[in-house]
Amino acid sequence: MLANPSHYVVQHSELPDYVAKRYSGWHVSAPVLAVLAIVAIVGTILADIVQSPALGPLLLVMAVLIIGAGGLCFASIVATGEVIEARFDKSTQIARLSYRGTFAHTEWAIPFRQISSVRMATRYNDHGRKVSVPTLDLTNGRQIVLPQSTNWSDIEAIRVMIAKHVDEVAEAWARKSSNTALAYGRKPRR
Repeated sequence: MLANPSHYVVQHSELPDYVAKRYSGWHVSAPVLAVLAIVAIVGTILADIVQSPALGPLLLVMAVLIIGAGGLCFASIVATGEVIEARFDKSTQIARLSYRGTFAHTEWAIPFRQISSVRMATRYNDHGRKVSVPTLDLTNGRQIVLPQSTNWSDIEAIRVMIAKHVDEVAEAWARKSSNTALAYGRKPRR
């Protein structure tokens, strides 16, 4: 949790491991497809120069590579994975969320005006126990789970950053229950 007056960062507890293993598992599929595409392009150019009958199969390989790359791109957009870092910038009024998905690391920028609240939601795990989940609620109804290392002080700091108008009664009610808050932060203390 890094903070200064205009920036606030919440990170996954295992972020250094995720960054160090950026191309592990399925993440390596993008560089592999890029290398195979370069080999197929060079092979197609050579086959075209020597008028080889291998031009047809090479074009088929390139088509398969293009379809595979398009499928991986679509999958990385749809299956974003978990948020490993959330950066809130008060000066630009933008939250940048870094995701670690199955096929790629992605980053999404969300303007503060699209954030309706940030709270600790109460959910139940597989064993039926209550767990607190740090959640970012968007105005379109979507909920984004922040890294599990996010605590109450982080939630309060983020609320202060995104707050424009404060309703202290609604904020107190949001803390007491799992209802969505009508308030986004506290009034600055003088």
